[in-house]
Amino acid sequence: MAELPTMRRFRSSITTRLALMLLALSTLFTLFLVTQQTRAFYQAQFTALEEAVNSVFLVSQPGVERALWDLDTVALEALLAGIVAVPYVEHVDLTGNDGITHVAGSIVSNAYGIAEYSLSWEGRNIGSIALTFPLDQIAADTRRHLVTLITSNAAQIISLAIIMLILVQLLISRHLIELARQTNSSALHRRREPFALNRHQYRHDELDAVADALETLRKQVRQDMSRRRKAEKKLQSYQRHLEALVQESDRSLSELTQIDDFMADISMAFLQGHPDEHSMTLQSVLAEAGQALDVDRLVVYRNEQQCFRVVAYWTAANVDIPPPKDRPIGQFHGNNDLHQRMVHRELISYDDLSQAAQNNDHAAALLRDMGPKSVAMISMLQQGDVYGLVTASYWRGSHHWTPHQHLLLTRFADVINPVMVQNEYVEELRSMQHRLMDANSTLSVLASTDDLTGLANRRALYDHLAMILQRAAQPVGILLLDIDHFKPYNDHYGHLAGDEVLRRMGAHLTSRMRQQDDLANRFGGEEFACVVQVKNREELKILAERLNKSVQDMGIAHGYSPTADVITVSIGAVYHEHNTNMVINDLLNLADQALYQAKNAGRNQVCLVISDASAED
Repeated sequence: MAELPTMRRFRSSITTRLALMLLALSTLFTLFLVTQQTRAFYQAQFTALEEAVNSVFLVSQPGVERALWDLDTVALEALLAGIVAVPYVEHVDLTGNDGITHVAGSIVSNAYGIAEYSLSWEGRNIGSIALTFPLDQIAADTRRHLVTLITSNAAQIISLAIIMLILVQLLISRHLIELARQTNSSALHRRREPFALNRHQYRHDELDAVADALETLRKQVRQDMSRRRKAEKKLQSYQRHLEALVQESDRSLSELTQIDDFMADISMAFLQGHPDEHSMTLQSVLAEAGQALDVDRLVVYRNEQQCFRVVAYWTAANVDIPPPKDRPIGQFHGNNDLHQRMVHRELISYDDLSQAAQNNDHAAALLRDMGPKSVAMISMLQQGDVYGLVTASYWRGSHHWTPHQHLLLTRFADVINPVMVQNEYVEELRSMQHRLMDANSTLSVLASTDDLTGLANRRALYDHLAMILQRAAQPVGILLLDIDHFKPYNDHYGHLAGDEVLRRMGAHLTSRMRQQDDLANRFGGEEFACVVQVKNREELKILAERLNKSVQDMGIAHGYSPTADVITVSIGAVYHEHNTNMVINDLLNLADQALYQAKNAGRNQVCLVISDASAED
């Protein structure tokens, strides 16, 4: 009897949920149908009203159009009054093409529609008319229709839900309650009676399947309980063994955790340390690892130039032994067994090197000759090759290496292996970077310098002009110089003498540059260019004339020049203010034109032009 309240709640819950689900689905579907029916009803009523209004207009249209055309106001107002007299027309608004409006009736409805029509006479548009008709009655009819639909459909839905609720209760729920009662009457593994439904067996349905499944479950549970009792006896025999394994695993896990924490600290030391302090960091972590291993010595070797070079080592404070030495790599490669074990990164460990050597172990004999009594070592690899070694050793006597020490040594090598490889890459990359920067600097100088004179070449001139023009600080002057009658000089004095003149000319022009941004440049052949900062055109004129005279004062003899008995130059000068829109090629073309004028005027003189193309001698 204590189960009845639970059964009632269970029965009420499942039937109620089924009824509510059916009610919800039916309601949604009914709402959709009611919406469509209401919409169709409203549309039909609205269409009928529009057609009635249209009929009124068609009847009145001829008279209204004639009265509007004849300007018969009396007739027009009478016709409009007749239209608004119709029950379903509240207001008429007629507007002629002359802008005169005629209105009849008034809008009193809350909702209304407007039908607009054009008026014409003999094919000519003479105005428009708008008829306003009320929609309140349509809305009221639609609401009454909606209430009727909702009431009728709600009654159907509720009736259907009640019928389904009764059917579910009779056909399903009461049998499920009976199965639940049988299940809860006793534990499955103790129940002896089979599960069965108290009803006529017409056919095997889902409820029978549930009863069969419960019966199968009852039998399976009884069998499982029998097997469980047997298994529990076996489990008891394994319990002590498992406890021992757990204790061993806990100990191993604790050691592994300590090793992982230690290696994490070592890795963090390398990560936080500066690359330039790599050696100091390695020495520090080597001391920590040596103390953790509790050995006499810990050494890190690197394969370098056919030998294992000592990179860093640590020796216990209470041990007095000589420093480690670099070892020729041939000693290890000569022992094929030892070499193969190193290539495969096998941990090599000897508790007693002397005893192992006496047993004809050549690898042990080789390691014994290095001094220790007991050793453990592991290789470090780079792309499959032996990159280095990490060795731990005892010098005061033999030692039994524990698995903990083996694991710690292996993990330590795993940590420092990539660090050392990366550090070597960094050092090599830095060296390459320095060499590349030196080469780039040399190439940059060569690319912008004239070989003969040491002056900037044409490319450097363009770059310098671009920088000066972009800066737009003050006016700039461009001087284009050409050595007068230089070909006869080369023909009679020789090209070596001509080259010397060019070199002296370059040195002289460089010495005449006054400011930091002034630039002397070999433009090509016997032509030179100078870029100078000036305040105004008069200053540029004076500077160019002084430069012209200073070249003549150099006194370089030229016995084959019709202009003078010494080397002279013709100068084309361009004065440029930064507020003019000129590009570099335009400025150089102006300078070339000015130089051409100076040559045509007799050479050994200056011709100045302004960058806006207005020339000035």
